[in-house]
This record gives sequence, C-alpha cells and structure tokens, in this order.
Amino acid sequence: MILTIILVVVGLCFGGVEADKCCPYPIRTTTISSVNVTSMEFKCVEPIAMKCQNVNGGLIKKIGIAGGSTNTILTVSEEQLLEKTVICTPSSTKWHLEEKPEDEYSSFSCAYMLNDGTWIFQ
Repeated sequence: MILTIILVVVGLCFGGVEADKCCPYPIRTTTISSVNVTSMEFKCVEPIAMKCQNVNGGLIKKIGIAGGSTNTILTVSEEQLLEKTVICTPSSTKWHLEEKPEDEYSSFSCAYMLNDGTWIFQ
C-alpha cells in the first residue's frame, strides 16, 4: 500500500509533464471564416479545423492560410473554400498544419491574394 502511494506521488510529480503542456489558442478569431473549436471551448491541445472562404469572388484570385506574425503562406487554393486542421505539439506549445509537421507557428490567419498578386491577411 505504501509502495503504491509512493509510486502515485512520484508519477504525479515527475511523470506526465508533457501531457500538462497546453498550446495557446492559435486562431486569430476575427479573421477565420469558421472553426470547429472556439477560443471559449478550447481546452488544451485538441486539433482545430479552420476554414477560410472567398466571399469577394471578383476581387480575390486565391485564398490561403498564413502562419505566425510574419504571415508565412503555408497553403494556397484557387477554390472558394480552404479548410485545414492545425495540430498542437505539446513539447513546443506551437501548432502546425496537419500535413506539415515541420512548420510550427503560434498563430494562423486567412490570406487572400488580390487579382494584382498582392496578399492581404485577416
């Protein structure tokens, strides 16, 4: 019994440190067309599906998803809707697109390419 209690206490103190790390909510909520988990519903590390939608058909040539404060374009589409899932990496507390685990960012936004090739980020 005492050995079990000691193992539980040691496990709580030293084990599961990775599981205790949470990623901050990565979506700039005013810029994304929709997400499956809002900042109010967000718990810790669950994947988030985000959608960017072209609602200005004639003005926008392409839509994309940008990462970080530098607005690095991560993915681009010529469709009217772009949907991607972002995944938390607890060890770094950063996020990546599901298909690009090597590119981690702390935030994501929608990007829109105008007909003249200029990108705007929202």
